[in-house]
Parts: sequence; structure tokens; C-alpha cells
Amino acid sequence: ARFLLLKGALARPLSPWRLAGAAGAPSGMLSSSLSSIAFGLPEKVDVLVVGGGPVGLTLAGQLLHLAQRGRVALVEANEEPCGGSRLPKAQLISALTMETWSRWDAALPRKIRGLCRLRPETTMDLVSWDSDKQAPRSTAVGLQALSEGLSKESHGWVQQPLYEAALRSHVASAPRECELTTHYGWNVVDATETDGEWSVVLEQTERGGRHYAEDGLDGLATDDTAAPKAGGRVRQTVLARVLVGCDGGRSSVRRRVPGADLCGQGGLGASLTVVFRRPGMEALLRRQFAGTPPGVAYCFKKEGGWPASVWQLDGAAELYFGFVSFPSVSDAPAWLSDGAGAADPAKALEALEAACDCAEPWGPDAEARDSWFWTPYSLCAGKWTLQRPSAALAGDAAHLLSPVGGFGMNVGVGDAASLGWRLAAILNGWLAPDAAFSGYEAERREAWARCNDYVVSERARLMSSGSRDAGGRGGG
Repeated sequence: ARFLLLKGALARPLSPWRLAGAAGAPSGMLSSSLSSIAFGLPEKVDVLVVGGGPVGLTLAGQLLHLAQRGRVALVEANEEPCGGSRLPKAQLISALTMETWSRWDAALPRKIRGLCRLRPETTMDLVSWDSDKQAPRSTAVGLQALSEGLSKESHGWVQQPLYEAALRSHVASAPRECELTTHYGWNVVDATETDGEWSVVLEQTERGGRHYAEDGLDGLATDDTAAPKAGGRVRQTVLARVLVGCDGGRSSVRRRVPGADLCGQGGLGASLTVVFRRPGMEALLRRQFAGTPPGVAYCFKKEGGWPASVWQLDGAAELYFGFVSFPSVSDAPAWLSDGAGAADPAKALEALEAACDCAEPWGPDAEARDSWFWTPYSLCAGKWTLQRPSAALAGDAAHLLSPVGGFGMNVGVGDAASLGWRLAAILNGWLAPDAAFSGYEAERREAWARCNDYVVSERARLMSSGSRDAGGRGGG
């Protein structure tokens, strides 16, 4: 029942009301025939979407589906999906997110689910080891609950680079009435007001900035830097009536919105993430967890230790990723907290194995691929919209959630679904920006708060010394 939290994420019907005298496009609306382009970027747009991850691409898909006129540009610092990141990012796709995507193309959710790299026999269960009894727990946590009674669609478990590429492909090829273009390899370096509009300076990039978790414990405080294109800096200015930040935890757009600083509980301890390959790992785990479903994750909590888990990443390639969660940085081994440990994936893999109460050693066949020691956050922007010049935030640019529960990306898609019809109403001439944005922040802040309350309480429960249940609903 707790997963009903995302129920409010669905987009609502377009308002039938029009502004007085708004029979055509609003004042200043660009004709979709405008085609002045330099360096591949338009000089002026009605809406500039910054960030081409799942949230930004969902917003673009909503506008393709709903907007009947106007010019929209989406810019993303990374040329390739996820910027080539090896960090296990959002893999759990909720049924409601799939339903949002199905509104553009009924076959799209099926195509995305077809990209799953799990073993065919793998179930969406999290199974736990009871260290006191040295036996599997009698019940498993089923992620199938994400679909039951919520939607005609079912959830998915797909690596983010794979479904992000599918969303890119859809946005590139879908029919459209508005003029929407996508531009990968462009990073925002400045945005200022010019006569009630945004003047946004963009720079062509070799690669975009990294996810904040890839920069360690203080990654959120680090500037989201991008590498300029080799051979010199190429910059262009784009004028935009509305600026939308879907550009992640270190959002460039959020920094330009007065009062939008992140606030809240802050860091929720520290986490070690390790990506590794281990032939025969599934058989090793199944021998220990005999009688339980062949789940997507195996969860442990040793006496006197902290929660740890091993998740299947790619069954055919025998790739896995693991988490160890610490209540605070000081609870982690000193070699990790001094900042040097996460740079040694082999040592991080040893720490992961030590935290897991596996009956058999992983042995020399276990090969570390990458590791990160980072801080999960509970934070929310103080303000999500701006009236003049018009701006809005969505996804991680507006709020951050711990991976526990798998809510982060899915709540962001809910933001984009809600923001999409509002922006379409602006482009179609039905609402002015202040009217369209009315209620957006209150609606989506409540959705974030409900998920955040669950995440914070669940993480606290898993960390409590008396809890022997390592199997929280996680993996987002």
C-alpha cells in the first residue's frame, strides 16, 4: 500500500479554460516555422528544457503529445545516454511511469521492458538472510506490488542507459505539431534575465558533468563541470520565454532561481556502491538461499554490522552491484571516510563481501569494476517555479531522495507529467505561465514529501541495531 505514494504522479487533463483574448498564441509566441539555427541550436525558443535524462525526455515526450504549436529545445550536456556513467542509476521503473510513457506510444513500455538484462528466471523479489538463524527469511519483499491495482501497465527493471536511449529515439522520431528539437553535448554556463526572458549561454561539451554520487561524499557541493569540446570553446546564446531545469542534483537552472536553494534533512549517512563481475555468483547465492524465489537482490545484515545487499545488473555478463549503507561517515571504515578508499575498487569489493553474510567466499573470480563512497540525501528546493522570467524545476533539480524504495526517477517522471500539460497549455495559448504553474509546486512537493517520509523512516529502520530485516524495498 505504501507504493500508492506515486499515484498522484499522473498528468491531469488539459484545462478547458482560456485566457480572455487568448484565441491564438500568447504574445511573443514563436511561429513553429521559425528556423534560424546556429551551431545546431535555435536562437530563440518558447521553452528551453535543460537536462535530457528520463525526466527531461519525459517532459519532451509530453510536449510532443500535447503541444499544438510553439518552439521547444532540449539541451543535454552528455552526448551519450547517462554520459557513459557506470554508476547503477535508476533501474526500477514503476507501473505509473510506464503508463505515462504509454500515452505517447502504446508499444513503448513493452519495448523498454524488452531491454531488461536480468536472467529470465529472476523474479522481482528481495530476499533476506537471517543471520541469527543462519537461514533465509521465510518471506520475500515482492516488487510486483508496484503494479498491483495501480495501473494497466506493469513495472520494469532496466538499466538507465538502455531505456534512456529508447526515450531519446522516441523523442527524435515521434510525430509532432510543435517544433521540438534535441541538442546533446551542450552545457549551460550562464542564464540571466533579458527583458522578461532568459538569455542562456551554452557551451559545446566533450562530455557532461557527472552524477553527484560519482564525486564522493561532498559531490552535491561540487560544481557540475563539463569538459569543453576539444579544439576550443564553442558557445551560443539562446533566448527562452520559459526555462525548465531537469538537470539533476547539481542543477545549473536551480542556481538561477532565487529562493530555490536545497533545504531539508540533508545527508542520510553514507553508502558504498561497488560494481563487480563474478562468474557463478548466482549459483553461489542460490545454494545459500535455497527455497526462496530467485530474486533480483539478496540482502544481509550481520550481527554488529550494517545493511548490505547484492543486486543483479546483467545476468548474461554476470555483472552485479552491491550496497553497504552506514548511519554516518564515522561508522564507515576509516580508509573509506578519508576519501582514498573508494578509489580502490578491489578494496571496496572486499568491504562489500565482508558486510555480506555469505556462506561461501566469493574467491578470486570476483572482479571489481568500479566503486563509489557517497552520500544519499533528503533535500528539496525551497522554490520550484519563478514567474518572471518564467522558470520551473523537476526531478532531482527540485528534490533528492535516497535510493531506498526506488522513488527518485519515478517521482521525477511524475513531475514531468504534471509540468508537461502546464507547459502545453502555455504553448497552445490556453494559460499564461503564472496560471499554468499555479499548483504545480504544491502538488509535486506533496508527492515528494510522502515518498521522502517513507524513505527516511525505512532507512532508519534498517539502520536500527535491533533490526534483523535487511530487505528494504530498494534499488532505485
